[in-house]
Amino acid sequence: MIFGIIQGRLTKPIEGHQTTPKNWEREFDLCKKLNIDYIEWNIDFNKDRNNPLFFDPKISNYSKMISSVCFDTLVCNDSFDEEYFRNQTYDHTEKIRKLGIRKVTFPFLESSQIRTAGDIKSIVKILRNYNKKFPNMQINLELDCKVETIDSILSEINFCFLTYDTGNLTHNNIDHELYIDKFFSKINNVHLKDRSLLTGESFHDFKGDTPFLEIFKNLSLRNYNNIFTLQMARKNDMDEVELNKNYISKFRRMYEEQNI
Repeated sequence: MIFGIIQGRLTKPIEGHQTTPKNWEREFDLCKKLNIDYIEWNIDFNKDRNNPLFFDPKISNYSKMISSVCFDTLVCNDSFDEEYFRNQTYDHTEKIRKLGIRKVTFPFLESSQIRTAGDIKSIVKILRNYNKKFPNMQINLELDCKVETIDSILSEINFCFLTYDTGNLTHNNIDHELYIDKFFSKINNVHLKDRSLLTGESFHDFKGDTPFLEIFKNLSLRNYNNIFTLQMARKNDMDEVELNKNYISKFRRMYEEQNI
């Protein structure tokens, strides 16, 4: 398994849940010790314009370990407005690609969940224009909408790929086997997250409803060989580094069991 981790998950969330930590270099150094290959860099409202990704020259030393830059500022009602989308992504993308990073993730989730034909039309237009502006950037979409809606979107913009968030799909009662079967060729990042089907609460210690064994079996059968990105819930009485070390060990064991 190739492991990545969401930025901020190896640091106590003092500044924000997944906000870029002040000592962001430490997380990269810890990844090497934990045999984690990548960090998915996060741009959120706490550190949008003042994110060190855009002004700290030391970033270039670690850019090859950045699997993608995720724009969490798109998780809001304004994301279907093209002007808002441009303001949140275009200038940032110019800076990102100068660092040699060629992958961005656009999460259309929760308050920006794609629900209607009008939503699909707006997002398709926005993403087509982005792709024309930045043809060398790989676009990943993180979606928690219905399988039929995802199918409609990808049929219009086949240049996009998918970040498969196991917990978000669980909470939205989406059939994991169907999702993998239909979109496997587009999945290049799997967020490992455990959520409740009913409440959406994120769980540690595998107490949620995400069927990891079923997911791993279906991915393994299709020889999935891309990134698994840790986004599991924190545990208040446990150090973040030790917690994720345990998660990696358990996930490796679970995945290997499906390969027997």
